[in-house]
Amino acid sequence: MTELLLGLVCVLPAVGLVRASYSPGGVQINHVTLFSAGFLFYWAFPVALGRARVLSDDPALRFWYAYFDAAAGPRELGTFLACAALIYASFLVGSWLGGLAGPGPIGRSESVLPFAPRLLAFMLPLALAVTAAYAWQLRSELFTGYSRIAEVAGSPRGPLSAASLLLLVMLLLDRAARHGASADRRRWTYLFGLAYLAPALLLLSAGGRLYVASAGLIVLAFRTNYEKRLALRTALALTALAFVGAGVVGIVRSGGRLSLLGLAANIFAEPLFTSFSMLDFVGRGNFPLWNVPRFLLGDLVNLVPGVLLPGKAALLLRPEDYGYSSYAPVGAQSAFFSLMINFGVVGSLAVVGAMGFGLSLLRQFEAPLIRVVYAMLSGCLAFTFFRDPFSISVVKNMLQFSILVPVGTAVALHVATVAASPRAAANAAHPAPGGA
Repeated sequence: MTELLLGLVCVLPAVGLVRASYSPGGVQINHVTLFSAGFLFYWAFPVALGRARVLSDDPALRFWYAYFDAAAGPRELGTFLACAALIYASFLVGSWLGGLAGPGPIGRSESVLPFAPRLLAFMLPLALAVTAAYAWQLRSELFTGYSRIAEVAGSPRGPLSAASLLLLVMLLLDRAARHGASADRRRWTYLFGLAYLAPALLLLSAGGRLYVASAGLIVLAFRTNYEKRLALRTALALTALAFVGAGVVGIVRSGGRLSLLGLAANIFAEPLFTSFSMLDFVGRGNFPLWNVPRFLLGDLVNLVPGVLLPGKAALLLRPEDYGYSSYAPVGAQSAFFSLMINFGVVGSLAVVGAMGFGLSLLRQFEAPLIRVVYAMLSGCLAFTFFRDPFSISVVKNMLQFSILVPVGTAVALHVATVAASPRAAANAAHPAPGGA
């Protein structure tokens, strides 16, 4: 029975990924594509690799295989696989219903916080200055390898990644707003692209390869949904290059030897090591039907800047204080564990289905801002949603960086655009009779 469920959990998202992405017109990277990829990589692969004993003798993976053998038996794994299949099916159904619903007339309007894209050029120097300031503060943690991982893990992915994501938002907003001016768009795309490239390289040096990969997925989601689909050969080549590149970066930063086995072990290590918390939870055999999302609600304190609330990490609720075991020796935390302690099995079906529904609705909007938000949220699904605590993945990367930052930037640009418009200037020069 376990093998049958494992086959279902591997085949169902693989079929969903292909059906959502491929058509005779090319490959489209959308929210179903990326959720399916993350599901396969972080939920299906650990169980499949654990059962198949792939590279089980590799020194870097031996500890994980020993834990896999001891943590959960066939019955617990079967329960997990059944829950995982239902959660994935719920996401598909929600996405399908969202596609049928349609956003209505407002979705066809491009006048949601319209702005003049040229104003982004005035924001760029300030954004670059802030990025450079954060990079300078973190200079001792850059290009240091994994020897200081306990110190480095949070810091470069905090202020520096936030600044880099602001640059990415500016790039996408500019591109979305200039969709009718190809030559002008290319010139500004190069400028904003180069501005993002520098902090991206610094994040790579500090162990943030998956955050840079997420940015690449965000760009691909935007381009293939709203501009031009990829040729199948290009999509396959980019996928292979991404896996090999991530493996090579991991080997180089850890000081290992470059080999095919080492490359495979480094790639496998990401989903396997992320699954520690998932296997620990599954092995205990307690799958609640419903839960109150107290941890996620408490995680909202993470929206407060660290400068204003330096001790905010101490305010986050700890699962251990409520009877849960959160075993994550390498820091990553499986989304399955986070979903179960916040919503339970039935609650997770509802929440994940609603997420698919909402993303399908957003995808149909024509306003530049909404298109950017859709691409940002979709890009978070493949990696950070499945491998980071909700305080980071949902609160920081999805709510703050993918929604609040683009909306805040668009609001500022809209206000500046209205203030600088000839009509506004004329009204200021000739106020209406009786006006204050």
